[in-house]
Amino acid sequence: MKASWITIVAMAFAVGWMAVVGVAAINNWPRIPLDLPRSDPAVRAAHNRAVTIHVLSNGLAASVPLIFIGIGLLLRSRRRD
Repeated sequence: MKASWITIVAMAFAVGWMAVVGVAAINNWPRIPLDLPRSDPAVRAAHNRAVTIHVLSNGLAASVPLIFIGIGLLLRSRRRD
């Protein structure tokens, strides 16, 4: 199957989107404020929960364009058959 120009543009957009989301995720990484004790288990648990939510939400946001491109390519290949 030969890639059309729209597929190439969409893939370039998806890669750019993932890069932008990745940079934003790094810049907005959850941090523990200096006035809270790092050894407190409740603070550790809250920080770990914040990191987990941060990684999952940014991972989902980064993969949305790829999901739509995959669905579009799947529909286009089925329409050609």
